[in-house]
Amino acid sequence: MSRAVLLFALLLTPLATLGAGCATGSPGGPPDAMLDPVPDQFEDEADYQRQRAETAAALDAAIGDAEATEVTACRVVPTSEQACGGPTTFAVYSAEASDAAEVERLAARLVELDKVANRQFEYASTCMAYIPPEPVLRGGRCVADQ
Repeated sequence: MSRAVLLFALLLTPLATLGAGCATGSPGGPPDAMLDPVPDQFEDEADYQRQRAETAAALDAAIGDAEATEVTACRVVPTSEQACGGPTTFAVYSAEASDAAEVERLAARLVELDKVANRQFEYASTCMAYIPPEPVLRGGRCVADQ
């Protein structure tokens, strides 16, 4: 694969993930209209915390029980962004039982909310590199290997 094609693919993938937010809602989850667009700035930290909590609840609902028949259906997405970059938390979901595009859209929204808050409130972080958990299948559900 040429460098230009690889670079294009690397640039397009995050845009495609963010573009998934154009959906009109997820079955069983709250409609997109209930979630405000990610702002350029929050009114205050309480506004950030409210929006983050609403998005996290919508993500939990979209993931559901993460039931799967094979571990290959299990996926991991970052759900946070530390001030110096990179995720600190992750969610495990099932591509069989969840609307993968909706899960990825909500996870990406959490990351974007954190990025805005990090800039606006000048948060500091440890800058540790967190490794995504390995998804495993336990009792017919996708979970993080601990």
